[in-house]
Amino acid sequence: MRPLPASVSLVFAFLGTLSPALSQERDDERVREGLLVRFTAGAGYARCPLDGYLEEETVFSGTTLSAEMTVGGVLFPGLAVHGSAWGWDMVFPSLYRRWGGADDQYTTSDATARMGAFGAGVTQFLTSGETYWSLMVGAGFQQMEGPEDTFPQPIMGLAGRALLGWNWWRRGNWGMGLTATLDVVRSGAEEEGHLGEDGDDPGWTSFALTACFSATYN
Repeated sequence: MRPLPASVSLVFAFLGTLSPALSQERDDERVREGLLVRFTAGAGYARCPLDGYLEEETVFSGTTLSAEMTVGGVLFPGLAVHGSAWGWDMVFPSLYRRWGGADDQYTTSDATARMGAFGAGVTQFLTSGETYWSLMVGAGFQQMEGPEDTFPQPIMGLAGRALLGWNWWRRGNWGMGLTATLDVVRSGAEEEGHLGEDGDDPGWTSFALTACFSATYN
């Protein structure tokens, strides 16, 4: 049997030393255990309509600044359970109101629209270890104020958040990346004696889409 040329032997020797290193790197990427801490901050868009209030239509909408803090731990391989607090604040909300057949829409710095929530959730790390999704459910509050407080004010309600994240950089236990989130909050409103045509009590429902930078420790 003819011996392999020296150049071919060197290539096989290099691949033989590289393969265990690559395998170990992939294994390291997939290990998720212990403490989980996540911070996110970014911007997005929210829409917050009021329903069931006489024949009036009131909607806040606009650009939002958002943040989240999550603390928990990995209980099963790739699956973490945690507590989270998150929220957003609308920048120069656009307030649309329609009543008595007349429309009125304007953007004002005198209006306030914000949301805050806290609750529990789970995070599942996918095969690569750097891509993950989270679901959170808890209690949420909304604050909706215009130049004139002539509509019902929100009370504590139910909040949910769905998040998809990806870490593009990792060193040790820290990772930096991006997240995309969907927030939904539904709450009643303090306005006794005023019911919509369908007999429902007035309430606020907010929907928000946000893109954030993230820092994750695990």
